[in-house]
Formats: sequence, structure tokens, C-alpha cells
Amino acid sequence: LYGDARVDYDIIPEAKVKDFDKLVLRANFNDGRSHGSHIRDQIIRDLQSDMGGLHSSGSWYVLLINSKQHGVYNVVERMDEEFFVSHLGPGQYDVIKTGDRVLNGTRKGWSELREFVRSTDFSDEANFEELAKRIDVEGFTSYVILNFWAQNFDWPHNNWYAARRVPDGKWMFLCWDAEWGLGGGSYGHDIDPYAFIDSGGAYGHSMIRAIFFALIGNPGYCEYYQEEVRRHLGGSLSPVNALRHIHRHRDAIASDIEHEFQARGYDPKRWHAQIEEIEAYVQNCGEIFQDYTDEYFSYRNAGRSEDRVA
Repeated sequence: LYGDARVDYDIIPEAKVKDFDKLVLRANFNDGRSHGSHIRDQIIRDLQSDMGGLHSSGSWYVLLINSKQHGVYNVVERMDEEFFVSHLGPGQYDVIKTGDRVLNGTRKGWSELREFVRSTDFSDEANFEELAKRIDVEGFTSYVILNFWAQNFDWPHNNWYAARRVPDGKWMFLCWDAEWGLGGGSYGHDIDPYAFIDSGGAYGHSMIRAIFFALIGNPGYCEYYQEEVRRHLGGSLSPVNALRHIHRHRDAIASDIEHEFQARGYDPKRWHAQIEEIEAYVQNCGEIFQDYTDEYFSYRNAGRSEDRVA
């Protein structure tokens, strides 16, 4: 929309917002059109909500321009300051996204957080408590667990949002463009997410990666993180709950997607095969992720024991 106009309509019922300033029409390029499911990104954002986090809600529409059909789009909330005001109440917000790009507010608080994270020993409880005043530790933990569980490997160097209420609100982190997750990327379904983030590479300068390693430098947090993995795998990330979202979105777009595939000369069976791939993924990934989590923290605990002996 342009100018002062707003969408004064319940266009995304799940958002529980009646009045929208900006909307994003997502074609889900890497998970769409002739080769994908269309629904991976929205499923992951919905799961973040189930885990207690703020997320961008979305609905499904067929886009018509001059009466010509352009296919199925995921219409979602744009996560700028208006979004946070709509969901969290009036105020000013710093909103940062991939590449440390400032959408609203300033970079000052983000830069201060970066310096603190990269220069501080968080095995010291006082330092850890100070970090917990600056970021939403519970929300960040569930955010990381979700992306690890989903094997979203076009992250954390890419595809993220962070925001806080100015001047001293805690930083929160939101999923976005996670369509490489749930088996959507060019990786096998049994990749170790901890080895992936440990490897650095393109991930070496990621603030999210730096925060994760800062937190697990604290032994108490390591115990908390492992407890949270078990809790979420038995709840929000259980196969039953994940399948609920898969089937809800599948059913919402099935007839329109089949029509779109046929109109473009593609076999609708390709779309159904993608849905089945996601179903198979969520039914098996929890056990794999739990095993990798146990192995990773057993190794870290063994290292700390050796340090104490030395």
C-alpha cells in the first residue's frame, strides 16, 4: 500500500490484528512454484508462536492482477515497528534484520550488545545475569532450538530479525524466510546442527551465533538449554503438533495449488510429494536432534571436567 492507507480488514485472522499498515506477499521462491511445498516458512513461524515467541502470522490468497491469476501467495505481517506496536503496545522499537540493517530506531543498542557479548566471560554469573537483562534468554533459546530442530541452514548468518523496545527492552529474535528448513535445503535430514554452527565459515560473523556460544559458556545455561530441548521436543516440536500445522496449511491451499500446477503444466504429484517429505521429516527429526544435543553437551561437559582436573 502507498500513502496513508491501511488495510482495515481481518485479512490475517491468525494475527488477531484488525488494522494493517504493511503486508508482505511471499511467493516462497525456494519452496514454491514448480518444486516446493509453499508452506515450510509459515509452519516454522507458527511453531515459534507455539514455543512462546512472537511471530509473523500469515494467511493464503490467490493473487489477481487485472483479473489475471498469478498463483498462491502467503500474505504475512511485515516485521517493522508497526508490527511490534500492534502486538506489544505503543512505544519506540529498534528493529534490526539480516546484515545488521536497521529498519527502525538506531544501531546503537545492537552495537553495544555485540561488544558486550564478544568481550565478556559468561561463566561468571554476574556477567550472565547482565546478559539476561539485555536479551530474552528464554525466547532466544526456543528460537535457536527451533532452527536447529528444523535444520534451517540458511541461518543464522541470514534470514533473521531482532528487536527491542527502546530504551532498555530485552532483545527478541524472530524467524523469517526459513524455507530451507524441514528438509527444504540441499542437505540430508540427519546433519548435525551443532557441527554446522561450530564450523564457522559464513556463520563466523553472525551475532546470533556469537550469542549462542556466549550463553553455552555458562554451565548453568547448558543445563537449562538441554532441559528446554527435552521440553519442546515433547510439546511444541512433537510430531503431533508439527503435523497439525502441516495439515492445516496443506488443506488451506491444496485445491488452489493443484489448479496452479496444472495451469503451469506441472504435475501436482510433485507438490504432494513435498508435503509427504515434510511429514516424514517431522516424524523423525526429534530423535535425531535429541541425540545430537546429548552428544554435543556430553562432549562439552567432558572438556570442562578435563579443565578442572588440569
